[in-house]
Amino acid sequence: MRKVLIACLAVLLSACGDDLRPSNIDQPDAEVVIPPDAEIIPPDAMICPARDFGEIGGPCDSDDDCGARPDSRCYFGSLGNVLFAPEGYCMDDNFTLALGTCATDGDCATGTVCTEWLDFAGYKSCMPSCSCEDNTCPENQACLDSWTADNSRLDRAVCVPGNSSSVDGAACVGFYACNEASSCFNDIEFPGGECEQYGCTVGTDSTCNGGHCIVDPDPPVTATTTCVDTCSGNGDCRTAEGYVCFDPDGAGTAPNYCRHPHVGDACATAAGCGGGLWECKTGAFTGGYCTMTGCPTPGSSEGCTDGSICYDDPIDATNYCVDRCTGAAQGTCRTGYLCSDTDPSGTTALGCVTP
Repeated sequence: MRKVLIACLAVLLSACGDDLRPSNIDQPDAEVVIPPDAEIIPPDAMICPARDFGEIGGPCDSDDDCGARPDSRCYFGSLGNVLFAPEGYCMDDNFTLALGTCATDGDCATGTVCTEWLDFAGYKSCMPSCSCEDNTCPENQACLDSWTADNSRLDRAVCVPGNSSSVDGAACVGFYACNEASSCFNDIEFPGGECEQYGCTVGTDSTCNGGHCIVDPDPPVTATTTCVDTCSGNGDCRTAEGYVCFDPDGAGTAPNYCRHPHVGDACATAAGCGGGLWECKTGAFTGGYCTMTGCPTPGSSEGCTDGSICYDDPIDATNYCVDRCTGAAQGTCRTGYLCSDTDPSGTTALGCVTP
């Protein structure tokens, strides 16, 4: 959709592209025709400028850019399974101080406010305020009252990594592209990434970001519930990336939701698992079994997905990924499979395997 800027600030006339020399002032204005499909947006709502390099909430390349306190940090790139925005995000902290780096807003620099981390025994630090028009924040940030990466609660809304316009099921690269209390799941089971709010309340979809709250059968985080994108047919899903409208109970009694095939799903062909690196094991595998082969370490997720684990099958010569599970005997596995230990080192790591 074309966007039309409806005003230019007087102090920035030179940037508007008009020739305002005296010879032109008395000329009649040309008629401006606004297309009927144009989105009319005020200039202040367009972009909230990024903070200066190295400032709290500003871009950075390394921890040294963000101040001299012992725990000052540049959140940049990948930290474990969490991917931050490419420009980085500065935090100025000192965890050796039990009460943090500030007591009141007056202890913080202009544009930042003293914010309490409610899950950390009253620890406070200076955080970037939501100071732009309509409480907006710079690109890849949102005005939220939680630290989105792990849903740590804050006592006020500040500019943190996130996207307040994102919804459950939206594509993503990192969690900063998702809404509050959301993860960006981005592996071969979630091609193109998928935003899901976690820790929702089943039966209360208002605790989601536009999605439907379910008990997560394969929780990659400590929460056991997550929000999914409901659908009535494949056309409601990102079919180009392999997502289909999934019937979770096979009977049509529970709401369907968009889902890419996962390790352990039933299949007839590799294409039914997503193609590419996916394989469909048949024969002794009841109903077929979506998997990937060649993972290096049994009992580990290395070479598999967050929701699966590597298994050294005593019959099959090649290691392959199996669905994680809980419980004894069949446990949470589908019919025809047992929930068994896959880790030969002695550490229990349960996966759905053939009897």
